[in-house]
Amino acid sequence: MVCSELKKFEGLEGLDDVEEDENRVPAISIVGRPNVGKSSILNALVGEDRTIVSPVSGTTRDAIDTELTTVDGQKYKLIDTAGIRRRAAVASAGSTTETLSVKRAFSAIRRSDVVALVIEAMACVSEQDYKIAERIEKEGKACVIVVNKWDTIPNKNNESTTHYEQDDYFCCFFG
Repeated sequence: MVCSELKKFEGLEGLDDVEEDENRVPAISIVGRPNVGKSSILNALVGEDRTIVSPVSGTTRDAIDTELTTVDGQKYKLIDTAGIRRRAAVASAGSTTETLSVKRAFSAIRRSDVVALVIEAMACVSEQDYKIAERIEKEGKACVIVVNKWDTIPNKNNESTTHYEQDDYFCCFFG
């Protein structure tokens, strides 16, 4: 359903820094904290299991590029990234692999046209989500906030989405 609504990418006219190459493929990175469903979203968008999905934190360790072609022939590059934990948590873990994974996630943000920041519906927006959003803004990238795992919200009704959107911090008031 999301892919059916994607429109053909057209460069912004009059801007010198926009590449006007007709073969240009817009890049969309999918970022967020660990285990918010980034890989599941990518798999759903492409319609097949391109990335490994696991409840184990740290399964995705590299930024994985996947090409998506819409029904009208427009191509997009989707970039699945490793979960981004707080800098202090990464440092205290002492994992070189995780440090590199986070650096690659930030690199994916830099090479993207649009960044999908994934947050988990029941987890509330954390300080780390804000830090990632600030990084996206600092890089000057367009950002779409994706609320994932909506199915975990108890007692949903027709007004649940509206209440969630109106909450100042997207905080979970459903509990």
